[in-house]
Amino acid sequence: MTSIFLLTLILTCQISAKCIFKDGQISSLSDGLDCFRSIPLDKSSEEFTSTINLLKTYLQSYTFVDTSLNPNVNKVGYDQSPVDIFTSLDEIEQTSFNNTFDFYERIMVLLNNLKDAHTYFFPPCIQKFAYVLPYIFSIYQNGDLTQNVKVHIIIQDAHKVYIKNGGVDFEDDTEIIRINLKGKPIYSETNELNDGTYLASEAIAHWADEQVSTARSPVTRQNIAASGFFSYRFTAMYPHPEYENITVEYKLPNGTVSTTQLPFYVYQISSLNSFEDECPLEQDEVISNDEIGLYFFNELQIGIIVIPTFNPEDEDQFLFEIFRAVSIFKDISGEYFAQRIIIDVQSNPGGMVYLGAQTLRFLFPQAGHPIYPVVDQVRTPLNKEIAALDEYLQINFRNRTELMVNPEDMSIDNSFYRKGGRTRKTQSSETEKSLTVELTEKYGFYMNHLNNLMYYSEDWDWKRRVLFNPEDVLVITDGMSASTCSQFIKAIQQKHLARIVTVGVRDPRQPNLRQDISIASSGSAIGVDSIQEIKNYKEYAAVMNISNIPGNYIRSGIEMGFADRGLYGFTDGTKDQLMEYRIVDADFRYEVAPNLGETPQDESGLADFYSNILDIENEILGNVTNKDEFRINEGKKCLSWEVDFVQASSKGNCRGCLRGDQHSVFGYPCSSRGITEQEGRNIDGTSKIGVFDEEQCVFSHCKIGYYRKNIDVNGSMKDQCVLIPLGYKEERSEMTPDQREYRIQSGDKCGTTQYEPGPEDQPKIYEYYVSKTEG
Repeated sequence: MTSIFLLTLILTCQISAKCIFKDGQISSLSDGLDCFRSIPLDKSSEEFTSTINLLKTYLQSYTFVDTSLNPNVNKVGYDQSPVDIFTSLDEIEQTSFNNTFDFYERIMVLLNNLKDAHTYFFPPCIQKFAYVLPYIFSIYQNGDLTQNVKVHIIIQDAHKVYIKNGGVDFEDDTEIIRINLKGKPIYSETNELNDGTYLASEAIAHWADEQVSTARSPVTRQNIAASGFFSYRFTAMYPHPEYENITVEYKLPNGTVSTTQLPFYVYQISSLNSFEDECPLEQDEVISNDEIGLYFFNELQIGIIVIPTFNPEDEDQFLFEIFRAVSIFKDISGEYFAQRIIIDVQSNPGGMVYLGAQTLRFLFPQAGHPIYPVVDQVRTPLNKEIAALDEYLQINFRNRTELMVNPEDMSIDNSFYRKGGRTRKTQSSETEKSLTVELTEKYGFYMNHLNNLMYYSEDWDWKRRVLFNPEDVLVITDGMSASTCSQFIKAIQQKHLARIVTVGVRDPRQPNLRQDISIASSGSAIGVDSIQEIKNYKEYAAVMNISNIPGNYIRSGIEMGFADRGLYGFTDGTKDQLMEYRIVDADFRYEVAPNLGETPQDESGLADFYSNILDIENEILGNVTNKDEFRINEGKKCLSWEVDFVQASSKGNCRGCLRGDQHSVFGYPCSSRGITEQEGRNIDGTSKIGVFDEEQCVFSHCKIGYYRKNIDVNGSMKDQCVLIPLGYKEERSEMTPDQREYRIQSGDKCGTTQYEPGPEDQPKIYEYYVSKTEG
């Protein structure tokens, strides 16, 4: 059995509530909580009143402060419990607390209930501790959609104490059958399941629903719990266990079935002398892993790009590595020429918004418009001052800063916060409470005038050409890709630029529950520390009214952040939908849990991991066996949204569709295609499988430099591909390299096999998809 060894320190608490910290061991849950509660708090103190007031002030600027009352009001997301932020803060204000631990934990739980990964509150003083069980549980998916839970890993120091106190020493591969989350016996006196008893994987899912705060999707929460957090809970992120033990029914490898209790311990995970020293906390330096990983499957000619973050230490180097990776895989004479690519963004936490947008634009030049996020804000005194700073920077330092633009024409908008205005009223899904907020008009981010990818690709043969057809790009996520990465992959899915697969197990209680491909899908987020840096920067004092910017918390060590902009969809059909609440589905799943110690690390493990995903794809679609087969066979299988524009162009029987819509690309639809996106998907959100219908023609995408828009054509509204609007310093010749219109013959059909194209009017293949002869 694998062990995790962590440096631990002894934690003992005296009845006088003074804590003594020594090297060597851990404490019981009750002793640890006594210690945490040793710092007194008076309700009349400035710490209490100022903290409540600051919370109310900061959270006025939370972009979902109103919609949290009814998270699924538009019925495109999860049926999540409502959170009335300000009523809850009033209740906390009316509650008597005699210690800081219970007070700050209550605040943490309130923000955790939002299930918004961008919005958090880490309590002070206790951030170097965790609540732990002696064992970590691993989940394994069965073919019949059931799941097994087994023990493979111990938490070494907790395990030592547990065994010393007479606990059961589980053998490796011991199966956990059932768990009682309340520490009660598994069965009642009448041999029925006791209150709090569930099948083991369902118990973990129930806990995850309540306690995991970083995802709205229950499926993603289950996979987060599976990665070790059910047994190892950081005190800064999870409330203390309600019960001192859980009870497990287990089966040893020899078949013996029995039950036992597993206690929770308080585990100190790094050095600490006293709470007086701990509050304030010294911030540890965060070192990002910004190395772009490259791998290659020679037999299948598949290139793999691993993007672990969009928050690199060196942003220019990050963009160069993206360019280098693609240029290597597109070099047809090179050793690593790739017919397909895999983009792995599992657990990518996001980062700089512009890096995600520029990477999207480079990898998928056919992505159209918008590329950069379209957002709005709640109008509050705090947001007004931050907007004033943004306006000042873009007026005075336009060539060096991110710009706010009108998303319709991409013109720089210096009044993005002040002009117009909208209101949004949300009615609670459970009470009579409603909340109305004032919103800005929608505006876009823009930074293409500072895009080094344009510089790196200046003389590249593949500049502003389609690099890979959608069926030749596979994006891998685990549902935990966040923030900027969420924007990146949700744009890919909505624009149908690639196939997407999620990695993780299903919810054992609802195996067909849909899983959102990402978390933290707001437009941006801001932290209290960043707000204080802005407030204290002397050169900005003349730009902003500092009195409108809240101060910092009295108790040092508090960490808080929140989503400050709402993000809207990337297509005409989703442009009015908040992405935070809309479930965006993957096309298929690789059902394996992210069990601690079992995620692939070396090249051999990664090769097996990617091979397994490709095997599943091949099993579903059955179109690829080796690098010499280019999936041009008739009757080939397809995902519901896919369009075969390669064969349609070759046979020419969709050419008539271009009449009046010259800059569009049409092709054969998949037979499983629905009238809406969701009709083409199974109940669990995965794509339905069909075959291409060569008797029909449907729109696929626009040529490079165009985007689909509903416009007035001779008095009727019609979807057409129109020129993308140019941003600051963009040139039409670069953004739209081919503006030719093709001659359509009177006999050209839109959905027939009769047309035989002549050489004089046959469009060049590479203009809107990748020719297999060119690579």
